[in-house]
Amino acid sequence: MTNITFNWNIKKIKVDPLFSGVTNYITTVEYEYVATDGKYTAVDTGYANLPSPQSKEELDGNFVDYDSLTPEQVISWIETNCFGEGGLEAIQSVLIDKINLQKSIQNSVEVEIDGEIQTLISKPVGTVEKEVPWNQ
Repeated sequence: MTNITFNWNIKKIKVDPLFSGVTNYITTVEYEYVATDGKYTAVDTGYANLPSPQSKEELDGNFVDYDSLTPEQVISWIETNCFGEGGLEAIQSVLIDKINLQKSIQNSVEVEIDGEIQTLISKPVGTVEKEVPWNQ
């Protein structure tokens, strides 16, 4: 049974220093979406381009001061504005597939290594010096 967790890492935020009278309006967010299952990890990286408000009223009603931002707020903007219906689930599915591939490769390598170990165990180790049989 897999126990995969998903976490966001906000790497960088790009801002428009002066957009429609407000300072530091966020335009783009660089992110990582990380899936982890024990020792296995898969990452989706990208840039979320946030939509610009269509009117001054829309901007006034939704603007959050840059210094007041929280990771949760930025993540909700990414999820709401950039992935659309089913988009986040599709990315999660791809990340799960990547983790399952890592596990499969690991298992194949372990099986191959186990076979090599058994072959080495069944062979005599090194060479042994013996007297020639006719001088005994």
